[in-house]
Amino acid sequence: MGVAANKALIQHVLKAYAQSDLGPLLEAIHPDIVWISQAPTAYYGFGGRHDGRAGTLAAMAKIATAYQLNHYQIEELIGEGDVVWMTARVDFTHRASGTQMTFPLVGRWQFQDDKVITVTEYYDSASLLLQEGQLVPARAIVTG
Repeated sequence: MGVAANKALIQHVLKAYAQSDLGPLLEAIHPDIVWISQAPTAYYGFGGRHDGRAGTLAAMAKIATAYQLNHYQIEELIGEGDVVWMTARVDFTHRASGTQMTFPLVGRWQFQDDKVITVTEYYDSASLLLQEGQLVPARAIVTG
């Protein structure tokens, strides 16, 4: 597949994901996929590296347990060779606190043999922890 086909596949997968449909994701991922969420694992069970289809599905289940996805909007896709970078604006509700959060997400998707072989996601996890009430702002810390 070329860059245009890879971009179209990402759009298809994420449009379905926004509707809670993991079918297109399962069809698109390579059996040896590596899914990495750049988030501190002490706070996010889905953070870190997840290997293979089973690891990726386990990460998706952990996300769904902690958050309700309200909206997923791809803003830009840029590709070269077998890599596509994506920026998106996502809206989740943190189930434990009821806090609704809208934030930017960046993802690097790499393809091999017409399948997604790696996904690495980047976002400001500290900002989300502040919104969820799990992190105290530095200015709120009193020393004495």
